[in-house]
Amino acid sequence: MSLSLKEIRIASNFSAQQTKEILERHFASIPFPISFECRELVVHKRSLETAAVVAIASAANAVLVALITGLLQIAREGRSKRITIQGKSGWKLEIPADLPREQKEALLDSIHQTDLEKIDLAL
Repeated sequence: MSLSLKEIRIASNFSAQQTKEILERHFASIPFPISFECRELVVHKRSLETAAVVAIASAANAVLVALITGLLQIAREGRSKRITIQGKSGWKLEIPADLPREQKEALLDSIHQTDLEKIDLAL
């Protein structure tokens, strides 16, 4: 049985390498297989090349919830106010970093995993 993998771009105001190191430290002890890669991206608005971090994880709901929950914790520790999750079809969801657990769980349950494309993390 093959495991379906999902790639999710994670943007932050740190360099891609710094963001990757923060994510690897934070997710080192979780029991889910998530890896992070720095990739060169082309920004179409200005035709600039830039680096971004891509999370490669199982498309299983539990893994994606763990990834988003961990990013919210990193955002809180970095004194960020929110993360923004974006889907391929254009939908966006802003989640306050200090959202109570019950509300966070309800939001995470409503995310369409197959459409998840990008997470903006302001550190």
